Amino acid sequence: MLSVAGHLTDRDRELARLVARHRVLTTDQLAALAFGNITTARHRLAVLVRLGLLRRFRPHLQTGSAPWHYVLGPSAPRCSARKTATRKDGCRWSARTGSLRSNAPSAWDT
Repeated sequence: MLSVAGHLTDRDRELARLVARHRVLTTDQLAALAFGNITTARHRLAVLVRLGLLRRFRPHLQTGSAPWHYVLGPSAPRCSARKTATRKDGCRWSARTGSLRSNAPSAWDT
């Protein structure tokens, strides 16, 4: 676990939060959200799969191939367990539980 956390960047942790929030995201979705180009995204996502932060799969299609789909891996809960974000209105979101305590809309202040 400690070796995994030492290899993670802030962007990696944000990717884990996004996947936790949406449950599953594709390579193209993650690339659009967090990377400058698709090649960099593919390389970093492969590293995150090897580290166990993410897992990936391809749904079966009758013809052609589906893009990789990413879900949280076995290391994700431990790596993000202590990570929380607090909004300006005092509401807190926990990466560990995936919950937000309040419904008041506001910008995040991390």
